[in-house]
Amino acid sequence: MRDTGNIMRVARFLAIVVLLLAILLAALYLLRKPVASWALRQGMAQAGLENPQGQVTALTLDAIRIENLSAGPIGGEGIRFAQINSDYHWRQLLSERSVKNVRVGPGLVRIDIDQQGRISLPGITLGEGGGARGVALPFETLTLSDVEISIDAPEGQAAGNISAEYDQRTGGVAKLEVLSNMLRFGDMTISDGETAFNLILSDNGDISAKGQFTGDIDYQGATVHALSLGVDGKGASWRDAANGAREKLTGAARINVKAPNINIEQAEIFAPLSTPAMQALLGGSVTGGAISGAFDVTFNQDGIKILFADDEPPLTVETDKGTKLVVSPQGSAPFLAHGEARDATSFQFAISGSGVNANGAADAEYIDGNWRLAAPINIDAYQSPALSLNGSRVDIAARSEGENILADINLKSGLKKLTIGRLTIDDTPFTGGFEIAANTAAKHATIVNKSECLALARTHAFLAEQDLEARLSGLELCNREGRLMSVNWSEQVTSTLNGNLSARDASFRIGQTKASGKPPVIAFDADYHLVEDVTRIIGKISDGDMTLNDVLDMSAVDGGFEFVLDAEEMKIDAIVDNLRIAQHGEAPVIAPVIATATARIVGNDATFDYVLSTPSGDQLGTGRGTQNMQQASGETVFSFEGLKFIQGGVQPNELSPLLKGFVDAAVGEMGGEMVFGWNESGITSSAGFSFKNISFGGPTRAVTRTTGFNGNLALTNLMPVTTDGTQTVTVDVVDMDALKLTDGIISFNVPGDDTIVIPKAEFPWFGGVIGVYDAVASLTGEAQIPLRADRVELAQIFEYVEINGLSGEGTMNGVLPVVFEDGKARIENGFLKSAGPGAIRYQGEAAEQAASAGGNAKIAFDILRDLRYSSLEVRVNGALDGRLDFQMFFEGTGEVNMDNAKGRVPVKYTISLDAALLELLQQANLSRSFQLQIEQGLQRVE
Repeated sequence: MRDTGNIMRVARFLAIVVLLLAILLAALYLLRKPVASWALRQGMAQAGLENPQGQVTALTLDAIRIENLSAGPIGGEGIRFAQINSDYHWRQLLSERSVKNVRVGPGLVRIDIDQQGRISLPGITLGEGGGARGVALPFETLTLSDVEISIDAPEGQAAGNISAEYDQRTGGVAKLEVLSNMLRFGDMTISDGETAFNLILSDNGDISAKGQFTGDIDYQGATVHALSLGVDGKGASWRDAANGAREKLTGAARINVKAPNINIEQAEIFAPLSTPAMQALLGGSVTGGAISGAFDVTFNQDGIKILFADDEPPLTVETDKGTKLVVSPQGSAPFLAHGEARDATSFQFAISGSGVNANGAADAEYIDGNWRLAAPINIDAYQSPALSLNGSRVDIAARSEGENILADINLKSGLKKLTIGRLTIDDTPFTGGFEIAANTAAKHATIVNKSECLALARTHAFLAEQDLEARLSGLELCNREGRLMSVNWSEQVTSTLNGNLSARDASFRIGQTKASGKPPVIAFDADYHLVEDVTRIIGKISDGDMTLNDVLDMSAVDGGFEFVLDAEEMKIDAIVDNLRIAQHGEAPVIAPVIATATARIVGNDATFDYVLSTPSGDQLGTGRGTQNMQQASGETVFSFEGLKFIQGGVQPNELSPLLKGFVDAAVGEMGGEMVFGWNESGITSSAGFSFKNISFGGPTRAVTRTTGFNGNLALTNLMPVTTDGTQTVTVDVVDMDALKLTDGIISFNVPGDDTIVIPKAEFPWFGGVIGVYDAVASLTGEAQIPLRADRVELAQIFEYVEINGLSGEGTMNGVLPVVFEDGKARIENGFLKSAGPGAIRYQGEAAEQAASAGGNAKIAFDILRDLRYSSLEVRVNGALDGRLDFQMFFEGTGEVNMDNAKGRVPVKYTISLDAALLELLQQANLSRSFQLQIEQGLQRVE
């Protein structure tokens, strides 16, 4: 509208010139030219022109010529024309104040732009309004030729020219061109600007206008490179407008906007786009983009309408991260409509990118002092590192009625994932609706759940670093006392949130500690006072039925709490009047733990002491701790000495749920200290334990029992378990049923990556040793421990078997890879090989029976009386608590007595045994198996 005002001011200036011509005509025959020039300057001064200059060089009854007309500061005049010529009829000039023609030029028009962007002509004050409404143009023809335009800004300059030919009968043309290398005023800089504008008035009364601006614009650090603004318009009834009936002027114009390269990296006004939330929405930190679009503008006496061009692509904004916003029409409604009684906007939009697909619409209007807004928004899919949505919708309907504002908001959210710091929430669809009623005079608003409760079908949250997880279903946040929230900003800004929070089912997990069931209901009243900066929450907790680690049932809780937060400190007081704790299941697994504690909060610092005991009164230990409320950091130390484990009493898995299913039936004595710390970076933990003659079942089902466990253990972390370097303990017995190891020394370390590193774990075994050396095994899933046997004496193995008549000599080496999986152990591809020649001798009852039977059995057992082997290998596969597959390979010589003649013959035996190891060690089974295999093997005697 500023450009329209400037045109009107020029029209008024021309009217002033014509008025002056009428004055001069009256003095034509009475005054000489110098006096006429003086009258010209006086009239210009009275019209508001500073330092007016000009001479009347020709003056007759039908013509006038004015030369060197100027106004404004010397050297910086706002206008300066070499000549102004006019032809007229003196009667018409006096009666109608109109002339036949005005010819202006050559000349100069100087325009100033100040720091605030205001435009003026130096030394020329035309007043406000830009000319009288309904006044016809005071000339029949107008010619502007060789008129230059100079534009001065606080920094930089622009130059151009304007020319025009106008005839009230046939129409005319006007042309404007302006060029500028740089113009800077306020926060705006225009560089390499080119402006061209053409106006054509046809003899049939039509108007056509076409203009173009190209250049670079910088505003507060945001730079638009190669901006292109184009205007192409048509209108009608220019003659009516020229004759004073401007209300009949109508028209339409096409405006094209193209900005292919926008840089906002240095713009502070776009800093909000760099916030984490906006980066998540836009796919990263936006530094630039592009805009393109076309609009059709229509105007008449009823107002102005702006529509999206229906034959051009819609308004499109695209960021350098690939996110695209498309704004398009909504039906036939205009994008913007402005009239005397109503303003309105209507559009629909769609936003898409690598991780977002959303669309929506908006309708708003302002009429008779009230407004209304309707905005449905659909989020089909949204994916970012921080937030993921699927199938979400928001419907907003709001209106004003005088001092009252009423809003209705409906939500349906398919929240797939939300990450806040280290907290991740996913799989949380919810639906709900809110009614908001506000009164701007009373400065009060109330928010109510439309359906009494906001429903969340389910939610899942976890903190990976702390191995913390929570799942809840059937959540409801319900109104209390007919409302959910109220806000008052009259004298002191206060807000109150009243609600009942409940869930149908929940499960929580911290490491291996798990709780599941129905959580308690929380009824709360929360108040916030802005001036006092105080938040107070008073609440009650009730009911609930939760199971902890499938061990403890906790139900029928009844208690309350008060939370106060002000500008200086935070206070929390909680009282539990009743909490029923019982063991879960039929068989006792873990004894309840009773805690008593005292706490003190001074400012931001809290200290607390506590004692942990069993329900029967056995004290477990004592603890102390500190907490800084402001920094959310603190530490607690729990100590215990001389803690005795006994069957049916205190057990290790009573101290840590992580040991559940790992060890049981422990006896012995233990002492130690555990330290937990926490801050904004997470939770830290460490511990030191001393074990004195501990025996227990396990660890895991792979080991029947471990006896005589002694030593000290230092841990630098408990979540996950990490040792302080290599630890060394001693063990009297590790009993795995078929494999029993005694008097061992075990060195190990746990690096915290779900593995255990064993530099050395060694046990004496049948005259030699068996152990694990430089091994790494997984603590989760399948683990493989290669047991290496060295210098094992065959004679001691036969002594252990205790089969009457069986003996031998020689040594063996080998490897027995033990695989642990699902708490069980098995040997895979184990083998023992002789370390040189040896002998196996059997002269037992089976041999005597075979001798009396004769035949092949007699020959076979004759060989076994003194089998001297050159090589012996045993291959073993199978579960230690199940059936083992043995394959034995003998190669050597044996003595055979045939036809009363003795001689040694070479022999090769392959014996396969498939039996439970404990059964195989029974004499009868072993003898029978040997007999059958030897009888079959005799056929291979060489």
